[in-house]
Amino acid sequence: MKLLSYCVPYTRLSLRSSLPPNEIAALFGSKIEPWQWMRFSGGGNRFQGSLTSDKFTVSRVIGYRNSFLPIIAGKIEPAEGGAIVRLVFRLHLAAAIFMAIWFGGVLLGCLAATVALILGKIHPHPTLLIPFGMLAFGIALVCGGFWFETLKQKPMLLELFQATEIANEGRGSSLWTSDSTLIP
Repeated sequence: MKLLSYCVPYTRLSLRSSLPPNEIAALFGSKIEPWQWMRFSGGGNRFQGSLTSDKFTVSRVIGYRNSFLPIIAGKIEPAEGGAIVRLVFRLHLAAAIFMAIWFGGVLLGCLAATVALILGKIHPHPTLLIPFGMLAFGIALVCGGFWFETLKQKPMLLELFQATEIANEGRGSSLWTSDSTLIP
């Protein structure tokens, strides 16, 4: 079950910080640059996006191309002794829509090959494995690109917010928490 949760490019994380919400917003705001379509430098602890007093939507500035780079939507909530930062890591909407259409076509190809083989309409041939290979490649591409960056960003955010992770609330992965009250 834990391995299966990594096949979905979406997760939630809740962090508890001893810093007050306005200090977290100011600290994080100093690391956020405006959205930019093309960048020629990247890396470090820089993000691009937008921040209001208690909500933000960002992605990490990287020095390479990754269409599956997580978008991080977050909310800073006051809490006793500091703040709670609730985060959602998800795909960019355009990438999610494109991959949903692509996976739909590949799954249709897998189904057509399987049904034709079962009904005896075609003889077994190695080319029938192509849709299944495309399916495996698509899953590896999306999840690899997404989780590679997500797992890099978690320690970065913990350090930046001077926070600790709140215990797992049922996401299925010990790395992430689940809170249904967060922004979509």
